[in-house]
Amino acid sequence: MVSRMTASEIILYTHSMCSDSPKVRDWLLRRGIQFTERQIDKDADAAGDLQADTGDVVIPRVVAPAGVVTGFDPEMLEELVGPSS
Repeated sequence: MVSRMTASEIILYTHSMCSDSPKVRDWLLRRGIQFTERQIDKDADAAGDLQADTGDVVIPRVVAPAGVVTGFDPEMLEELVGPSS
């Protein structure tokens, strides 16, 4: 699982109608964390990649080499990407 990623790559899967997607995006941006955002409703391949990487298509979802976080959960996000500096 997550075989396409390099050690520093973080992917945020979102949907334009999801209320938690902007919360996760803003959380990452405020901490200066680099990530690639893929909107499953605008990117035809994103939903398939999310399904392949995680086994389902639940969003928002952060996929990183260290693991996966689903939804807006600041504590789990911090564990995944590390504390802000």
